[in-house]
Amino acid sequence: IYQTPDRRLAFFDELTSRVANLPGVQSVGFANRMPMRGGWGSSVEVDTAPQNSDSDFQAVSPGYFPTLGIPLLRGRLFTSADRTGAQPVAVVNLEFVRRFLPGQDPLGRRLRYGPGAPWVTIVGIAGDIHRGGKAAGVNPQVYLSAAQPDQYPVRIADFAFRAAGDPKTLTAAIQQQVWAID
Repeated sequence: IYQTPDRRLAFFDELTSRVANLPGVQSVGFANRMPMRGGWGSSVEVDTAPQNSDSDFQAVSPGYFPTLGIPLLRGRLFTSADRTGAQPVAVVNLEFVRRFLPGQDPLGRRLRYGPGAPWVTIVGIAGDIHRGGKAAGVNPQVYLSAAQPDQYPVRIADFAFRAAGDPKTLTAAIQQQVWAID
């Protein structure tokens, strides 16, 4: 039933909408992998630096950053307008800027993973996180809009929410929302 990227995205969009409307839910986000669950590493090329370097990539929803408490440092985060058919966009972390764009304004720069991949415009800079836990270092990170599935080769898989109180009190209600869709 969820064999295509569009169908998977529709499921997660519907689940996001339903869970966001539950009492006590502050924010909702989804991604191909949450921190501590691995990621998608690839070479990255920046339009101002022709050499390829390695970076971590994530496909995330607009609610991913506030739900995980990742701050926006400059520019903007994803919006509902960052969908298939719109200009491909990315948010990068501060370590990405330090490593690949030192002394440059990253906003408006373009990047791509691998030769022949489409160029994606950087629209925001997010704070750094330790994807592998506190003991792990911080890697350069590229976030792509999950609503532009033609930009990434991974499946959306993980869902998170932030609650005003004890999140365990919402488990049954969220499970009911999953079952209502699926």
